[in-house]
Amino acid sequence: MDTLVRQRGSVKARLTRFEDYVCGIKTKIETNNGVLENYDGIQIRKRLLTIQPLLDTFDQLQLQIENASEDPESESQHITEFEKIYYETISDAENILEKLSSHDNLPAKPSSVVSCHEVLVPGPVAVPSDVLSINGGSQSSSSTGHKGKAAETIKSLAISSANYQIAWDSVNDSITLVHNHIKALFNIEVITKESSPKLRQLIDSVKKNIRALDSLVNEEDQRNAFLIYLINSKLDPTTTREFENKNDSDKFPSYAELISFMEKKASLLETIDQRNQKSYAERLTAKTFVSTVISCSLCKGSHSLNFCERFKQFGLKERSEKAEELKVCYNCLAKNHFTGKCKSRFNCQRCKSRHHTLLHQVESVASVSSAEAEQATVNLSAFGSNQTTVLLSTGVRILDSDGNLHPARALLDSGKKVSWDESLSRGLHNKWLSFRSELVRLNDIKIPRHVVCNNPTRIELHGFADASTFAYGGYLYIRSTNEKNQVFTRLHCSKTRVAPSKTITIPRLELSAALILARLASQVMRAIQINFSKCVLWSDSTVTLDWLKTHPNLLKTFVANRVGEIQEMTEHATWKHVPTNSNPADLLSRGVPLKELANPSL
Repeated sequence: MDTLVRQRGSVKARLTRFEDYVCGIKTKIETNNGVLENYDGIQIRKRLLTIQPLLDTFDQLQLQIENASEDPESESQHITEFEKIYYETISDAENILEKLSSHDNLPAKPSSVVSCHEVLVPGPVAVPSDVLSINGGSQSSSSTGHKGKAAETIKSLAISSANYQIAWDSVNDSITLVHNHIKALFNIEVITKESSPKLRQLIDSVKKNIRALDSLVNEEDQRNAFLIYLINSKLDPTTTREFENKNDSDKFPSYAELISFMEKKASLLETIDQRNQKSYAERLTAKTFVSTVISCSLCKGSHSLNFCERFKQFGLKERSEKAEELKVCYNCLAKNHFTGKCKSRFNCQRCKSRHHTLLHQVESVASVSSAEAEQATVNLSAFGSNQTTVLLSTGVRILDSDGNLHPARALLDSGKKVSWDESLSRGLHNKWLSFRSELVRLNDIKIPRHVVCNNPTRIELHGFADASTFAYGGYLYIRSTNEKNQVFTRLHCSKTRVAPSKTITIPRLELSAALILARLASQVMRAIQINFSKCVLWSDSTVTLDWLKTHPNLLKTFVANRVGEIQEMTEHATWKHVPTNSNPADLLSRGVPLKELANPSL
């Protein structure tokens, strides 16, 4: 491959030298007021004959390099750069020859007769004797012409010795010509700023290639050619090469033939993938069969844990501790999964709950008065959730005064491993006493139910969001102004969530807090009959505010989903930044003692 790369570099160097030569000729013409010596024109013509085959040579080397390279896409830019320089330099050289011929600056060369294809002509087509030259000769008194596709192709080509041979070869190689013209259309240089010469050059290039396509093929073949070129540009090199090898006839390939070829290859590749997946599944099944040998987690015997005599001899408390120590499912006593993902259809034979019968605990229900039970029910309904799902690993059933069982979730605290009869440690005991002593301060907390002043002239809705590793959520305040320009700000509602046990970065928690605030604000504006003059939502996270200014398609999935929902719900609201020390939602996210909550500074 190194040899091919060096050969490609040699071809590019030859083209670069010719480009420098043409630039020198253009400078010389400008210096001499458009006059050029005769020998310069002859030299340009000779050099053109040696430069024209470079494109075919470069294409062959490029194809060999792409086939040998592990990353063909990285090599494709070389052909684009080479073609751009090649066509621009050839065009400049031919343009110089055309201008010289129009000013009679080049001497007429000895005429020679060139044998051409015998075709019917509608009339003579004169060709300048000093332009069309082949191998140093010229066709001086030619009155030969073509009709049909050949004539239209020749008309679309610039008059030069290079295009003379192309015109004759077009009769037998129309497929390649069509491909080259379409390729030239797609490779036209992009205009980056307004420029009349560039725009005129673009128009000329488009018209020239379209005229050539119209002369070579009909509209149906043009459509097929464009579609095939576009589809081939998206295919891998192997598939493109296979389709080109399949179409070895002179007939122009159609779009339907390419689609049919792609469908057959897709079916073939799917069959191969299915065979590979089947082979992998067979190997996986064999490994699974070996790993399903029954073994007791406790005594390592050839039986399951629920049939282990040693396990049955333990007391209820010891069995529960041993099950937790062995990390087995509380429902089927098997390993490798927990109760929440247990697929066993059997439950406890005594209470029908999702735990094993050997782990069933007899619940002692304390008798309470109906008044206390009713009061407890009211409190639960006020702070409970409408969702019926519970975390199964902490799921419990509570028996009410009517004997009905209700599913609930036990809140596991630092004393979850201590039994009811055991004494608390000194640290937990002091912590509980401190918490209980502050409960009396709840009577000092008063929240006004009237959130809007009398005769308001302006009502605004302000929300604050904050998050920490413990909790996140948001506050909503209603700010009203009366006729005397007196401002009243009242807390309307709030919503808090405990931060998940899974570690999440602070910026993502701040974004989740902003989402809760957006949902809360949207619900409030729909629920209450107040026309707010404006809605302002505040956050102390600059990262969250930057995310909310970004389109969701540019963000990762977790962030994009939440940003999209927030942007949709707060379309008419304004997000602003608030310093952390001035954010009232800081109380919500970090917690505050009751004595400070009764008279907060924020």
